[in-house]
Formats: sequence, structure tokens, C-alpha cells
Amino acid sequence: MIIIKLKKNEIKFIECFYGLDKKLVNTSIKVREYLNTCVKNKKYFITLQINNNTMGRDPLPGKNKIFNLQFKEIDIYNILENKIIYFCIELSFNIVFKNTIGKIKLNKYNYATIFGKGPTFKMIDKKKNELRCAINQAANIAKDVDFLCMNDHHNLFKIDIDTFKNLKYLLIPEYLHIKQKSSIEGYFADILDYLNGKFFGHLIIYNLITSKKNTDYIINLDTAQSSGNNCFEFIGKYTEIKNIDIYGMAIKSKQYYHDNFIGNGLYSNKIIDIIVHVLNQCSNKYHVKFKLN
Repeated sequence: MIIIKLKKNEIKFIECFYGLDKKLVNTSIKVREYLNTCVKNKKYFITLQINNNTMGRDPLPGKNKIFNLQFKEIDIYNILENKIIYFCIELSFNIVFKNTIGKIKLNKYNYATIFGKGPTFKMIDKKKNELRCAINQAANIAKDVDFLCMNDHHNLFKIDIDTFKNLKYLLIPEYLHIKQKSSIEGYFADILDYLNGKFFGHLIIYNLITSKKNTDYIINLDTAQSSGNNCFEFIGKYTEIKNIDIYGMAIKSKQYYHDNFIGNGLYSNKIIDIIVHVLNQCSNKYHVKFKLN
């Protein structure tokens, strides 16, 4: 799996050859045109499968060929025919893949809070070295939020511009939910243009288990009950935090949401029990203590 990160104006530095041994054809113009067309159409995470169609010709019929790509005379890649290469165009934020999850400064935090939209949501002062997390629109009201987790496509457009601007991390699945189901129409690459110029932190993409996909270049999370459970699991799995305070989540009440929020989820006592059960499972697995407030 190869992901090449580059700026828009660096596409012109790509040199490509397709074939085998001395029978190589220069496909640089073909590949550059494809990438520039994608960028013009506001596609910034680009998939290129290596085959005769995408390369424009078959230099060696009946033979297995290799795609050779050179970028700025520094990086050289050799990719087998029918394999896929990905291009990630630089935006105002950094897209985090599995191989870069350890490089986004998560180890500087020793305590976390998670704010949901439930009736026990409340404002508290932020502590030193706290990773302040929020679920969906709770990020618009909780002060100084660092980390936003959301699974639903429509909630993306309910986050205030100032909230996006101040975030350090945004955690979303590869395929966001539409009508409460993982959907190809919620593909993360299709929202990059919307985030560009609004968000300036790290966009972390993960495999949501309900999508039934297992994309190998992004991280995996195993919980699927709620965005709050996903947030909790991420903290346990990818940070050194061992204590988490939770507000506005997993408390039984006749009122599903705090007065500050509107939502369409139905958090029955049975669903709350499942959310708490999943929290306990993650707590035991990652040795993280939590308190429901």
C-alpha cells in the first residue's frame, strides 16, 4: 500500500513509466492529467489502479508489467500491474493514516474528558494536559475542545466554523453514516473539500466495524454502539491516558438530550446499558478508568 502526499503544484514533478525492463513507456503526461483533473473536480484523495486502461496503452501484451513512479527525484516507487496507488493532495489539515497515527502528539495528554449531548452535559474548567473530547454538536458548546468524534454525515454540517478552527483532532469513519447506516455516499474523501480552509488539525480516519470493510491503510476501532464508545476506545488504544471523565453520556434519564441540544436518537434504558457495557469492556481491555458524571 502506497500513499503519496503532495501539494497541488507538485504534480508536475511526477515522472512515470509503465512496462518491463527496457520496454518502458513514459506515462507521465497521462498520470499528471488524471491527477490535475481530479484536483480540478475537488477530489483530493485519489485512487489510481495500475492497468493498461489507466496507462493508455499496453507496451507488452500478455506480460505482467510494472509501474515506476519518481517524485522530485527523491522517492521512487515500483508498483505491480493491477495494484493501487493513492495520492493525497495537501490541504489545510493533515490526513492521518495507520502508518502516521504515532506522529500526531497524542502522548502529551495524561487525562481526558468526553462531552456528549445527553442530559448530564455541563461546563467545567479545563485541566492541564487534558485531552478535551466532544461528540457531535457538543463540541460547539464545550469550551476548548481538542478532539471531535462523529459518525454521522449530517452532523458534519452542524459544527460551527470557530469550532472546526480550534480543533486539533477530528475522528471520523471511512464511510460516515447516512440515515443511521454506513454509506458509500458518506465516503470520507468526498467531504475533504468542505473541511478545507475550515479545519487545520489532524483528520483521523478509521474502519467502522458496521461498514463491513477493512481498509488496510487506516486504523481499526472495534466498538460500534455509539460515537462516544468509539471516542473512548480511541483514547484507550492510541493514547497513554488512563483516566477519563464523561459528561452527557451513558446516564439513564427520561430526557434523551440536554436542553442545549436537539437529536433524533432514542436512548432507552436498554441502549444505555449496552453503551455502559461496551465502556466497561474497553476499560478492562485498555486499563482505563472512567467516571460517568
